[in-house]
Amino acid sequence: MKPIHSSQRMLGVTLVELMVGIALGIFLVGGVISLFTSNQQNFRVNDNLARLQESARFAYEQMNREIRDAGTNPCGVRAVNSVVRTPTAAVTPWWGDWNAGTVRGYDGSEAILNVASSIDNRVSGTDAIVVMRTQNDDGQLRAITAHDLSDPNSHKFTLNASAQFSEQDLMFVCDSNSGAIFEIVTPASAPATEVSYDLSAPVANCSLLLGWANNVDCNTNAVTKTFAVGSYITKFDPAIWYIGDIAGKRALFRETMHKAGGAVSTERREYVPDVHDMQITYLMRTKSTDPAIAPTLATNWVEASVVNSQTGTWSATNLAEAVAVKIELTFRSKESVGSDGVTSAPLERKSIAVISLRNRELVR
Repeated sequence: MKPIHSSQRMLGVTLVELMVGIALGIFLVGGVISLFTSNQQNFRVNDNLARLQESARFAYEQMNREIRDAGTNPCGVRAVNSVVRTPTAAVTPWWGDWNAGTVRGYDGSEAILNVASSIDNRVSGTDAIVVMRTQNDDGQLRAITAHDLSDPNSHKFTLNASAQFSEQDLMFVCDSNSGAIFEIVTPASAPATEVSYDLSAPVANCSLLLGWANNVDCNTNAVTKTFAVGSYITKFDPAIWYIGDIAGKRALFRETMHKAGGAVSTERREYVPDVHDMQITYLMRTKSTDPAIAPTLATNWVEASVVNSQTGTWSATNLAEAVAVKIELTFRSKESVGSDGVTSAPLERKSIAVISLRNRELVR
């Protein structure tokens, strides 16, 4: 037998080779982990950016449509009589006060007039806007075929087709001369071809007289009016848009109509998350008491507080009126991702939309 040399018995790798292999392995694993972490960070950033962009798109889509339609109604009238009151009959609620202005702005911490405590989550320093309009889509708009005033305690409208109207709906009726805001008590179920209104509790109506007179809104100057065949009736859809904070999270809220226990009230609804701030300015024009003189358009945008300091503020009797609204929304991501991949902070984006009020483009 031949002796086995020691060099033949020492098979495998040396310590140096092992250390080099481990170092290369650690380097490769570190590279894979770094690539994975980078991709994950980029995914989080892009995902949060996509969410902010979607929130911005939806927020402006909803607000643009409503603000653009502020003051619109099926008949295009400005003389509107509101016969709705708060349960105590003390004041006209914000959701029935057409004559206080169909678009009304509130800066920072300015209190929104005649608003219940349901907006107690509004963020101080952020703006709010009240929009008064009707629902004019085919599903809600109906023509009137008869207006029955024969019963002194309950008046009735007959419609040209059935509609999805229900008890305690807030309604708007109009012809070419004037309109009225009131609450219906029937039908008990929808769809229906007849609706009636009266003064029974808990209905918010303070009068059955729907005729318009100067500063009418439930006072002794109210007049009886029969709306002729061909007049229109639809749901009334007022709203307040504002920034609210619930459990430390800000969002864009819409205060809207709500029926609870047979009575008309309002409730807040979170429409768009991640909206951290809203600032609104207004482009005004000054009308002349002489209708033959064209209004003078302002050359700069003003805060709502500037308008609120004027006599008459936003009402139709004020010679200054808003013709366009500029909204700046600030969005913040839910996650603290940091756009540079290092900073641990929420993403923040600002966007601006300019909205022209449709009913004031050609009307002097």
